[in-house]
Amino acid sequence: MKRALLFGISAGIVIALAYLAGLLELPEGRTLDLRFDLRGPKAPAFPIVLVTADDDSLAEMDRQWPWPRSYHARVIDQIAKDSPLAIGVDILFVEKTQDREDRLLGHAVAGAGRVVLGETLRSIATQTSVGVAQQREIVEPPLPAIRAGAAGIGFVELERGKDSVVRSVVLARRHAGEVHLSFTARLFDLAAKKLGAEQSRAARRIRTWINFRGPSGTFPTYPYYQVYRGELPPKTFEGKIVLVGVGALSLHDRHPAPFAGANWLPTSAEAGLKGGSEQEALLMAGTEIQANALETLLGDDPIWRLPPAATLGMILLLSIGGAVVAGRLRPIRAILGTLGLGAGYLMLVQLAFARLNLWVELVPTVLALLLGAGMTISFNYMREERVRREYARFFSPVVARQIAEDRSGQALAGKRREITVLFSDIRDFTTISEGLTPEDVVELLREYFNTMVPIVLKHGGTLDKYVGDAIMALFSAPLVQADHAARAVRAGVEMIAQLPVLSPTWQAKCGRPLRIGVGINTGEAVVGVMGADHRREYSAIGDTVNLASRLEGITKEFKTPLAISQTTADAVGTEFRLRELGEVHVKGRGEGVRVFTVESEQPADAPETPGAAAEGARG
Repeated sequence: MKRALLFGISAGIVIALAYLAGLLELPEGRTLDLRFDLRGPKAPAFPIVLVTADDDSLAEMDRQWPWPRSYHARVIDQIAKDSPLAIGVDILFVEKTQDREDRLLGHAVAGAGRVVLGETLRSIATQTSVGVAQQREIVEPPLPAIRAGAAGIGFVELERGKDSVVRSVVLARRHAGEVHLSFTARLFDLAAKKLGAEQSRAARRIRTWINFRGPSGTFPTYPYYQVYRGELPPKTFEGKIVLVGVGALSLHDRHPAPFAGANWLPTSAEAGLKGGSEQEALLMAGTEIQANALETLLGDDPIWRLPPAATLGMILLLSIGGAVVAGRLRPIRAILGTLGLGAGYLMLVQLAFARLNLWVELVPTVLALLLGAGMTISFNYMREERVRREYARFFSPVVARQIAEDRSGQALAGKRREITVLFSDIRDFTTISEGLTPEDVVELLREYFNTMVPIVLKHGGTLDKYVGDAIMALFSAPLVQADHAARAVRAGVEMIAQLPVLSPTWQAKCGRPLRIGVGINTGEAVVGVMGADHRREYSAIGDTVNLASRLEGITKEFKTPLAISQTTADAVGTEFRLRELGEVHVKGRGEGVRVFTVESEQPADAPETPGAAAEGARG
């Protein structure tokens, strides 16, 4: 658990630093666009309509852009006849044209009385006397003749993110000691009181995240040429906020925004904007973005972005939470659990966005969850693989895997329990080895152990140790096995059955067949990891172990390859046909020990006959 906490905290710190450095801002913005797509469009709640100089209008007016300002004057006059709530003209009039044209537009603006005009407030790069580039802001308001009668003037520049996508609106900027309000803020001031929106918190912020209502066409839109010609029904604009702007592809006032091509752009808007292209057609006209921003201010329902302090808290919480959850589970389950936790989190984040307009940072928090869990899962997996490989030499694959999966560290701890101990030894090996070269001895033992040890492991036994040519194996240790006595007996029987396979080699090299003795005993023993600090090994100690070793030795006396104790015989029941060999007295025991050997394994469907019972009589 401590290691999981350490991984979680480390992952949280790494992601928090990346978040604070702004490295995750670009992908985070893309997740906001996707959240809009998942949420879907919402119908506008306020009477905002657009009049756009679209491609149809360029064709119908049959005049190259920019159009004479008398055209705009006429459009404003036509709209003003319907007594609109406000008129916002998202077209710049900063350059002087014919005096008559400018005067006509100025009269129309003054006559309408509730017109907001746009100005440009932008940064430009200039060269100093020493050739160093310097940024400075310039303000270009409409010509005095045009702006004199305007109800307000605001800058029309849209704020773009690092990926050139428009997601927010700046409502005020300072220049030369003066505060300049945006085009959207001026329109809000003009219409808010009549629409009961003067208490909007969103309008009092310097920067507001726009709650986009939908793709292009969400707001009612009328072609410029129809207004110019007076082809719309009377009172079309009565009580409305009317935004006049451009929408034709060739005029290039289109921008990537949520619902409008924000997700296909590789790095920036300019990468895909080749005038009049199909990609540009996916983008949103600047005037329509202004309409979305104004709707957000009037409705006081901006996207509320979680503060950085809260985001940092969530990063740490999710990284630690993911690490702790992963630390309690096996790698595969941990992966599934992490994915499930992540999926649930994504659903909550989307629900918070759709219902509460809450923007919870997704990229840093999900990365924190995945990194915290991933570090823990990777460490646990590598640890389990290392432990499994280490113990696979001594334990069966199943047991080795279970030890590796144990997170408590108690699988190999010392404890007293009932086990079955198997000892095997090669008969007369000392005499045999004296007549062989060291290389032959090593080769014969390697062949012998390579055959016998897998048998022990196959039956779920644990290889305790080699003692010269002897093998000591434990059953029901380290993991409990209900049938440990039967497993040990089966292993012993199979080891003896392999002797005919190995004997030819032994006969050829040392002139005698291979013979072994196997002793098996069942009883209580202390098992666990034992030894000094610099060298420890898993083993068992106690009288049970000593008796098993003694039984292996007395197989010579009884002239049988296998001897099992009374307790082992009782534990296997009728699973084997047993024959009693006799009784032996062991040092330290007051009573003799009855010893048995295995004649054969009892068939599963064979009834116990009186003869068989007599032959294997016990007790």
